[in-house]
Amino acid sequence: MKMEASLHLSGSLDIRAVDPQGNVKELQSIGPESQPVPVSAGVVIVSEEYSRFTDWPGSEDLMTICDLYLKQLNDVVEDAIARRIISG
Repeated sequence: MKMEASLHLSGSLDIRAVDPQGNVKELQSIGPESQPVPVSAGVVIVSEEYSRFTDWPGSEDLMTICDLYLKQLNDVVEDAIARRIISG
């Protein structure tokens, strides 16, 4: 099997400063400095299938570890929203 891919990199950041009452005091947006330029990844040959991390000491498979990670990440984001550190 062969697969061709291209990668487009860009980013932006929105910063919002609020007072203890929740009023927005400052809002700043930082966008990408230029339009994203596609980077060709060329031809990738896939010949292996991974179901485990070789250096993981536990018995969990790859999908289980990813599910656990995503749940923990979701918990961190929900906590930050509840504390008004970030907006959701």
